[in-house]
Amino acid sequence: MQQAVKQQKQFYINHLLRVGLTDDPAQLEHWTIEELRREYERFRPIWTMKGGQFHERKSARAGETHH
Repeated sequence: MQQAVKQQKQFYINHLLRVGLTDDPAQLEHWTIEELRREYERFRPIWTMKGGQFHERKSARAGETHH
């Protein structure tokens, strides 16, 4: 179980480092998985395929782009 948690944390940390949230991975090590997941979802692009081109998915509620 601990190995799975470490792998999940590392996945989120690697992604957040790639998108430039921080340059210091040690800073993210102190975050909980929930905090990391929340930031991952905030930065993860959500794409749908339309007419052969990628478009960002928008909220049906408010027409807002998800990031």
